Amino acid sequence: MFNKNFDQKIREKERKLRKVTFFGYAYLILTIIIKKLFSTFNIEIKKKQKNFDEIYLYFIKKTPYIFDVGANTGQSIKRFRNIFPNCIIHSFEPVKECFDSIKLKYNEKNIILNNFALGESNKNRKFNHNTLTYTSSFLNINNKNKNSFLYEKEKNNKPKVKIEKLDHYVKQNNIKNIDILKIDTQGYEIKVLQGAMHLLKKRGGIKFIELEVTIQDIYIKSPNLFEIDFIMHKNNFILYQLGEFSSENINNKLTGFDALYINSLLVK
Repeated sequence: MFNKNFDQKIREKERKLRKVTFFGYAYLILTIIIKKLFSTFNIEIKKKQKNFDEIYLYFIKKTPYIFDVGANTGQSIKRFRNIFPNCIIHSFEPVKECFDSIKLKYNEKNIILNNFALGESNKNRKFNHNTLTYTSSFLNINNKNKNSFLYEKEKNNKPKVKIEKLDHYVKQNNIKNIDILKIDTQGYEIKVLQGAMHLLKKRGGIKFIELEVTIQDIYIKSPNLFEIDFIMHKNNFILYQLGEFSSENINNKLTGFDALYINSLLVK
């Protein structure tokens, strides 16, 4: 009798969780569709919504610690410096030519450059170095995208790169919290989050997480929207704003969008 009642309680909790995640997922999909329609038909929304940078300025009143994971050639460093001139940025870029480009642009004590990746464990792993460097990833591009611009990649160029857990990195560098964690890792976003579980669960460990969500099977085994939203919700982060949409150059098919999650403690 005890086991039967226990099983019923477990099933009831699972049913409620599925209901919550389903409606949250449906709301997110509806928001994306509406925003895409407005963009497609050039309809102007009268009430202007705040972009990510305006949201950061509203909530962050001191010099922030910013982690730029997947820095490419430093585009986000420039952007964050424009918002917060005195911010402290920790940059992570495993592609050597991109890292060297960043080094030429930024040689400052407040910008810490790291020529390795972040992930779920401390190890070395083969990395797909693509011709279009911003599409480089630990994941392989799906063969069904062979006609896409993404498929312009260097064959057999798979160097091994160092991966480090974010939790390990902040402990080694005595960093207590992160104000903005920006992740653009071409399908490796969940792995980065899995390496930051201590920070995610720590009260005030991370305030904002900005990441790219892929909604097409561009990369093999890339996480979908539901998986990302689930891990965020589980760790008390809520979707706060949607950002730029990305699409293929060939047929303008929507491939993903930027999402901003906020620590729920900031909006209570």
